[in-house]
Amino acid sequence: MRNTYEGELEGIMENNPWKTVWSSPKKTVRSAITFKKTRLLYILVIIAGVLRVLDGAVADNMGDSLPFVTILLISLFGGAVVGVVGWWILAGLMTFIGKWVGGIGSYEEMKVAIAISYIPLAISSLLYLLDILFIGKELFMDSELSLFKSFWLLFSSTISVVFSIWSLFILIKGIAEVHRFSSWKGLLTFVLPSIILFILVFALIAVI
Repeated sequence: MRNTYEGELEGIMENNPWKTVWSSPKKTVRSAITFKKTRLLYILVIIAGVLRVLDGAVADNMGDSLPFVTILLISLFGGAVVGVVGWWILAGLMTFIGKWVGGIGSYEEMKVAIAISYIPLAISSLLYLLDILFIGKELFMDSELSLFKSFWLLFSSTISVVFSIWSLFILIKGIAEVHRFSSWKGLLTFVLPSIILFILVFALIAVI
């Protein structure tokens, strides 16, 4: 049966992923795979991990029990570990599931696709720096913010959500590029683990 992948890209050229990922995510991923931008990948993954830990610190109101500097240090060093380990695990999962639905991509290629998809998150990290600058420790506390801080947090959170959605879009395109199949299969590869997990949890609850 003919693969639904749109066709092999011809004349791959090295490009600036910060610019091209927005309009040509598949070509950007393929270029990064071809030209082995290893240092960039680790930078993106670590930034994504730091943001993930910072989000957790905000959600858990860690500022109520920990000093501000401690929260930042935990986010920086813990985020680096979380980012890299999570990257390895997610790449393995997306490689396995993708091959299960007809893909041909390798683990190393999938690592590239995932890291490149973090570019919007890396840019949104600038908003986090402004959050910390404008709001300070209150960002991590269960406290009532001033009108300015409340509006700023609403603005930065909205923009961050937009960047997160775009990051997901790039990831789906990247999965499709790595496995040489359609973007619909890329979406399926991404959501299938969640569906399987839901079914397993539902079955476990039913048995109990």
